[in-house]
Amino acid sequence: MTTQLFRKDDHLCIALSDHACGGCGMQATRFLILDGAASALIVSGATLPFEELRRAVSPYIRPDDLEFIVCALPLDEHAGMLAPWLEKTCVTFVGSRRSTAAPGRSAA
Repeated sequence: MTTQLFRKDDHLCIALSDHACGGCGMQATRFLILDGAASALIVSGATLPFEELRRAVSPYIRPDDLEFIVCALPLDEHAGMLAPWLEKTCVTFVGSRRSTAAPGRSAA
């Protein structure tokens, strides 16, 4: 299921919320942001199923033109699912790395 959250001129924000998280019954919502020729997919869950997401974004953008995937979790939690994206597209991943600092302390 897709829900258009915002549209003005050439700016569009769409919630892609019809993808289950690995059969666990949890919903992993993604957001597609389009601003003119710029595009980003924000992923809040731990899964990046290549073919599912390609199909989900295709009504709005040519999947090969997707510029960024912004991961809410550290990139190493997505490691097994990055390969198809890196092999088949020119997408740039944006995310954090896991902190090695002890709880309550910042990493230097």
